[in-house]
Amino acid sequence: MTDTHPNPSAVPVTDDDDATLVREYLYDVHYRWQAIHAEGQGGLDDPARPPLFTLPAEPRRRFPLPTGPRHRIGPLGAALRDEHTRPGAGPGGSGPDHGSDLERLGELLFYGYGFSRMDIGPQVEWPWHRTVASARCFYPVELSVWSDAAPGGVHRYDPAHHELSELRDDVGLSDLAAAAAAELDGARTVLVVTARLGKTAFRYRNYAYRLVTQEAGLVLGNLQVVASALGLGGHARLRFLDEAVARLLALPDDDSESVLALLPLWDGAQAPTAPGHRTAAPVPPRRTVVPVAGGNGIEPALSYRTLAVERASRLHDPAELEPVKAPVSTPLVGAEAAVPGADPDLPLAPLRRVSGTDTGAAVVRRDSGPDVFLPAAKPVPLGVVADLLLDAVRPTADDLWHETAPPEVGVHVIAGAVTDLPQGHYRLVDGALRTVSHGDLRPPFQAMDVWRTEINARTAPLMVAVTADTERLLEHHPRRAFRATQLLTGVVAQRVSLAAAAHGLSARVTNSYDADECARLLGLDGEREIPVFLLVLGEPNAPWHLGTRVRP
Repeated sequence: MTDTHPNPSAVPVTDDDDATLVREYLYDVHYRWQAIHAEGQGGLDDPARPPLFTLPAEPRRRFPLPTGPRHRIGPLGAALRDEHTRPGAGPGGSGPDHGSDLERLGELLFYGYGFSRMDIGPQVEWPWHRTVASARCFYPVELSVWSDAAPGGVHRYDPAHHELSELRDDVGLSDLAAAAAAELDGARTVLVVTARLGKTAFRYRNYAYRLVTQEAGLVLGNLQVVASALGLGGHARLRFLDEAVARLLALPDDDSESVLALLPLWDGAQAPTAPGHRTAAPVPPRRTVVPVAGGNGIEPALSYRTLAVERASRLHDPAELEPVKAPVSTPLVGAEAAVPGADPDLPLAPLRRVSGTDTGAAVVRRDSGPDVFLPAAKPVPLGVVADLLLDAVRPTADDLWHETAPPEVGVHVIAGAVTDLPQGHYRLVDGALRTVSHGDLRPPFQAMDVWRTEINARTAPLMVAVTADTERLLEHHPRRAFRATQLLTGVVAQRVSLAAAAHGLSARVTNSYDADECARLLGLDGEREIPVFLLVLGEPNAPWHLGTRVRP
């Protein structure tokens, strides 16, 4: 259905070689990922595999963060809706007290991307877990931070010890603002989401860039929700001068670590309503590098496309950061104005159970189900589906368009066993479910070969497909288009996962499916709308392989 070079009239192409490379990888890694896998994969016992937790090669100054996470930082429902409240501002002044600024920073980092549990048992393959899903628990994403609550400079977050490890002591807020062409006056914290490519590329090679950018989207979505619960607000920045930010963070100079997003945060009441813009400064001339222990895990000859698309995605010229006005976008297929005579849209009425669940508890409770996920064949109420979806896709103000607009994301629901909802495929449109087709789609999804032993889709009461609308991104942000599709869809996937945790449901985030067949089953225009994530939801089966689960 979709080849490597889709119709240029459907998806405009620039003459820029880098933009063309990014566009080709976007389609290849989704629709031809089996061919990329067939080029070869590394072994889990590869001696070049980097350590799971990133540490500096030589001792650096370290700053412990306050210990003792409380799992009570603020209601999840309010956090998903960005309803910022000051500490102690709950009913009767009983809301969470976030303590000192340093304690709040520690909670932001722990719940945002901290080490959340360890599974122990004779057949446990992936014992270490953090607060988002990660392919084979490799966790390539890293967090760097500047904060007015921390010692001066920029630091790498060390989740294994819940500490800050100093990167540079001579970098401040104004330096990050200049590299991102951002107005950051008054920001309390700036989080920088990076990815050490080799932590995944040692195994997945040319498929790795998809996995690390997807995970970065999950992390970004998690950080936004946790920040909101802690009374902080801000806008993600996906455009910046890559080399400038990398130098400010003293990252390795061997292309092994990619800067993927910045998240500046203000106290909620002071958060700007839209991303600001200032003229970007040139790349700092001096390069300081803080080497990491254990090598980078990348063999350039085997991961050449991962490295090539990373380099092609970078922005080098301050002019590339100028604000872009969002052009009018035509609706996706199936999301147009309702057709007379068709099944009426079904407005979603939420249970709002997520409002009574604390964000910290939901983050720690979130999981992907056991290694072999056999969801309980138990219906879920329609109100639960509403809770999962209504706050999943919210208008955002990021630096792609410099205005508040819905993200380039679609959400599809495959209802298998939902009370008061016939089996079928539905599209989320303006807070309602629109019928696309009737019937049980679980068997054809299960028939996709890669699923037959890992996930039993036939018993899952609900599946959610998160898609990327590529049209405007490829035309107006050709270098950033691949990153943006993965980051924006990852944000939505994480929000669904957190809401699911509030209802005791596991959410297996997967992309191990035949995208051509998935697009056909969902009736997508596969050139414009790409299925990026599939979430299989349900009550988890007993983890037969697990002896003990240890949480902080």
